[in-house]
Amino acid sequence: MGWLSWARTTFARLLQRLLGKTNTPASAEQQELSLQGGTSGPTNSDPPLRVLRRITYGSVDEVKKGEKLKDERGLDLEPSVYLVPEALEKGAVRMHAEHLSVLSNAPTNQPRWHLNVGDLPHRGLVRQPGETKFAFTQQAHACLALADEADVDAFAAAILGSLSAVAEVPMSDVRAYAREKYEEGDPEWRAFVDDGDEKRRKDWAKWLRKT
Repeated sequence: MGWLSWARTTFARLLQRLLGKTNTPASAEQQELSLQGGTSGPTNSDPPLRVLRRITYGSVDEVKKGEKLKDERGLDLEPSVYLVPEALEKGAVRMHAEHLSVLSNAPTNQPRWHLNVGDLPHRGLVRQPGETKFAFTQQAHACLALADEADVDAFAAAILGSLSAVAEVPMSDVRAYAREKYEEGDPEWRAFVDDGDEKRRKDWAKWLRKT
C-alpha cells in the first residue's frame, strides 16, 4: 500500500470513529469526497446545478420550450439538477462529462452550460437517482419540486433573468477529463465507451481522440 493510499484509509477510519460509524468501511469515492471537504457524497446542502441545453433565450416561453419545462407531454414539475460539492476537484467538469452518457450520440464541440438554481423559486428538493452510466452523477441527481404552471413560469422567468450568471465549460475540458479517465482504465468510462454496438463504440472513441 502506497503512502497516499495509507493516508486516505487512515483518515477515513478516523472519521468513521469520530462519527460513530465504524461498522461500514468507506468506499474509495467516499474517502475522496471526505478528503476534499465533502462527506459521504453529494448532500442537499450542495449547490444544485442545472445543465442548460442552450443560453440564447429571449422570452419565458422560449426557456420553457428549450429547457423542456413544457412540451407535448405536459409540464415538467420536477426539473433535474445535480448536487455537486464545491470542494470536489473538477466537479462541474465531471458532472458535464458524465451527463453526456444520457445522449444517444457523441456530442458536438459546443460548450456545456450550467446554472446554480439554488436561489431560483422552487418548493423543495427531491433526491432521485440519475440516469447516467456513472455512480457519482446517479447519486448527485435530484429534482426541484414545482407545483403547477405558475411555478414553472416563475422558474423559467428566473432562468431567463439569470443567464448572465451561467457558467460555461469548454467541451475541450470535458473531453480531456473523459480521455484521462478512459486512459487511466477507469472501469465506468471503459464500460461506457467500449460497450454497445460497433457504430456507437467508434463514435465515442472518435470523440475521445479529438483535440
